[in-house]
Amino acid sequence: MNLNILGILIFFTTVISTFAIAQNNTSIQDQVELGETYKKAGYGSWTLRCVRTNSEIDPCELFQILRNSSGSPVVEFTMLDFEPNASVIAGANVITPLETLLTSQLIVKIGDKAPQSYPFAFCLKIGCVARIGLTKTDLKKYKEGKSATVIIVPVNAPDSPQNLSLSLNGFTAGYAALIAK
Repeated sequence: MNLNILGILIFFTTVISTFAIAQNNTSIQDQVELGETYKKAGYGSWTLRCVRTNSEIDPCELFQILRNSSGSPVVEFTMLDFEPNASVIAGANVITPLETLLTSQLIVKIGDKAPQSYPFAFCLKIGCVARIGLTKTDLKKYKEGKSATVIIVPVNAPDSPQNLSLSLNGFTAGYAALIAK
């Protein structure tokens, strides 16, 4: 087959598949029931998921599942869209397993920066929640970083903290999409 013909076939295949994907993404919101969650977009290691509502704009959050060394899901890290105040401009909820030692707090270390610890706010049937408030400086670290380590301590192994990798690949674009109104 002539290389020009092969190039044209590849071009048209790409255009047609891109068009089909774009059509599917615009109709995802219409395909889910009210109150259901749907994936609006992906940004590197992050997913922008929204809840279908009757309003013009569905509420969304940017999240990532953190896995242990055997690949099992352990922690959900979720960036929230909320109104900033004088000191806190961004926020996140981090959900850990119920068997997390709460007194050890949640620790987040971005690259070679100093680790920050956050207290747990409450526990639900799905896990324990630490609420994180980020300052302008904190948010800048997330945007400029490559990865972070989230550290939790299992209640049945208090001397063996779990270091979980949080990828920051796609964070900046995902966060921009989250806060876009």
